[in-house]
Amino acid sequence: MRVLRTLFLLMSVASCPFVMSGKAAKTAKSHVDEVSMMIGTDGSHETEYGGTTPAVGSPFAMTQWCAATRLNGISRTMYRRCDSVLIGFMGTHQPAIWMGDYGFMTLMPQSGELKIKATDRQVRLDHGKEVATPYYYKVSYASGKHGASEITTEMTATSRASFFHITYPKGEKSLLYLEAGRENEGGFIRIYPDKREVHIYNKERHDAHLGPALPGFKGYYVLKFSEDFAGYGTWRDGAVSGKSVQAEGGSVGGYVEFPAGTTWVDVRIGSSFIDFEQAAVNLSKEIPARSSFASVTKKVKKEWEEKLSKIDLEGASEEDRTIFYTAFFRTLQYPREFSEYGRYYSPFDDKVHQGVSYNAYSLWDTFRAEHPWLQIMAPERVDDMVTALVQMYEEGGWIPKWPNPTYTNIMIGTHADAVIADAYINGFRDYDVEKAYEAIRKDAYVPPTDDSLHRWGGQRMVERRI
Repeated sequence: MRVLRTLFLLMSVASCPFVMSGKAAKTAKSHVDEVSMMIGTDGSHETEYGGTTPAVGSPFAMTQWCAATRLNGISRTMYRRCDSVLIGFMGTHQPAIWMGDYGFMTLMPQSGELKIKATDRQVRLDHGKEVATPYYYKVSYASGKHGASEITTEMTATSRASFFHITYPKGEKSLLYLEAGRENEGGFIRIYPDKREVHIYNKERHDAHLGPALPGFKGYYVLKFSEDFAGYGTWRDGAVSGKSVQAEGGSVGGYVEFPAGTTWVDVRIGSSFIDFEQAAVNLSKEIPARSSFASVTKKVKKEWEEKLSKIDLEGASEEDRTIFYTAFFRTLQYPREFSEYGRYYSPFDDKVHQGVSYNAYSLWDTFRAEHPWLQIMAPERVDDMVTALVQMYEEGGWIPKWPNPTYTNIMIGTHADAVIADAYINGFRDYDVEKAYEAIRKDAYVPPTDDSLHRWGGQRMVERRI
């Protein structure tokens, strides 16, 4: 009964334009190719539209990679289907439209001349030239003088790394724009021409005003290129410094120029919350130097297919199957992995620890159906997900309500209690059970600081004590 109820909930909440006809349909497609990445990416309101993105990554990926049609923020994801422009491609950690991003970066293949501001670098986005799947994204767009040439960008991504294959037009200067920091805390970029590498970190957290300060927080990226650099430089607040190899600040980034005649470039990118060294380790483990773009794409597709093939529908129409497998795919994105091969950065005490971790628990939205569903569809991850919640209690003093990536002081109730208790009742106990009970009991008996006030989006509202 729980399975049926969960399936009904998943299918009913999918924001989709399809009508369920009830007619049986046979398909030769793999289940992952029945996913529609564009369901839920649009809506009638300028803010809080849709809520999903066509982001690429493996199941429960730590860092996702997505085309950007606008600058993202709280109540604004980086992609909206009805937008007609493209401003780049992002490494993102934004889990939902009503939450912000953190530790992100942006790149944009360009030809001709370097353009920095989003309004200057934007190009026309032809949705007919997009290919979007959970494991692969491709788009072609006009670039260069008068838009006479075309660039094609393809990307795939694992949990902590990504792979870009960029095809440039002949006869144009081939460039790659890089953004390390957008505003406020900003970021840092260091270019290593001799190594064909760029290192970037970003310190920004859109939700920083909702929780504690994290002086040590950074999202790290190591970019490794297949081709030599013919030129390079940095920019800060829109001012370009050619041949500069390092910059830091609020609005900061850089660029790389490739030799004349370059028609394609591969870029492999490792991400981390620990440091640059760990980002390089993550890249070497998930997308080694010997990897081809095709082999990585195939590997990530296989990971999704193994998950989605756990359920096969009989007697379902093509529309039914699209709705179901799209919703199924979305349930396997969060909570996201937050540990990096035996270590993890904790945004609850701002330190690096040994062990496993997850993040992005939208608990008041997910405790009823998502977490019971994961006990069935991804049971191998449940103990570690509960372990992560218990660690958050140990490192920060409370089980969070909506970590992004630390406390955000929003939502009501203590729904993590239900997640832990349900896992325990159903036999998942490979975590510190005594510490988990201690955390739940504290939720029940110890009122939090300023308990009479509830913070939502930075505004305080009085709530009734029950």
